[in-house]
Amino acid sequence: MIEITDEILNRYIDGELTSSELEEFKEKLRNSEDAMKRLNALMLVHNELKKYPLKEPSLEFTSQLMKKIMRKPEQKGQKYFIFSISSFIILICVLIVSYIASYIVSGTPASENNDTLGIFISYLQKFVHSISSVFSKGNVSIIGIIFSFVIFITAYFFFDSNRRTRTRLDKL
Repeated sequence: MIEITDEILNRYIDGELTSSELEEFKEKLRNSEDAMKRLNALMLVHNELKKYPLKEPSLEFTSQLMKKIMRKPEQKGQKYFIFSISSFIILICVLIVSYIASYIVSGTPASENNDTLGIFISYLQKFVHSISSVFSKGNVSIIGIIFSFVIFITAYFFFDSNRRTRTRLDKL
């Protein structure tokens, strides 16, 4: 027993139904107004699609496409961008570490006894204090702004690269 689905309707339009399926299909089609409307809509689409000419690719299409795919795209701009962003981040890290180190060294108390554990705890306390001072409310805002700016620039280059890739693919 055949149920009228879009697949059956398309097989009917393409002439792919067997004789027994065709008889059962026609019987169900006469009894269903909804199926008749769907068939008419699919026939309209089928007839409109037949009007468009088929475009045959050239014989060298595959080899030309593979050459373009295998060719390395020029990424000079991306390399410079990644290098400059990573250099900027490294510079910020070096400056933060230098600031903390100079703060610790300049504030080192002259200890009369050479208690290694006491000196270590003193350095550790100064380190924690300097980290908390670097990441105070005002400084966190500045660091957040800098990282947001870097993210926006990265997004711009990402979308620009995506646009250039689409343009190259459209030229194929």
